[in-house]
Amino acid sequence: MLGVQIANQLQSELQAFDQLEESQNLPKETFDKRAELKSNLLLILEEEEILWNTRAKQRWLKEGDGNTKFFHAFANGRKRSNTIVAIEDDFGQQITNEELKRSYFYQSFKRIFASKLEERGIEVVVSLVEL
Repeated sequence: MLGVQIANQLQSELQAFDQLEESQNLPKETFDKRAELKSNLLLILEEEEILWNTRAKQRWLKEGDGNTKFFHAFANGRKRSNTIVAIEDDFGQQITNEELKRSYFYQSFKRIFASKLEERGIEVVVSLVEL
């Protein structure tokens, strides 16, 4: 690719400037030229990265987004890795039923994140505000 060739050329020039800088102080014009080369190199590398990201997305759309064996294998693999098959309740019992799992999660989170202020009443809030 042309971007890779230009990036390699810019890297070679930067290495030459680095070697020159090791042997002597660079004049301002040379230092500015080196900074410009470095800026151009970073720009080209960013463009190259964007290009490859776009190609990867296009490949996914082309090969993976259809009703294909590849797509189904990928989707089923994600579903398997994101599925909670069973959970153990506070008494050591296995819960496998979807509705019971949902209910157990809901009750557990409700218990964990319930506000302690509700139990103690509004008087606590008022006393804290008065401080």
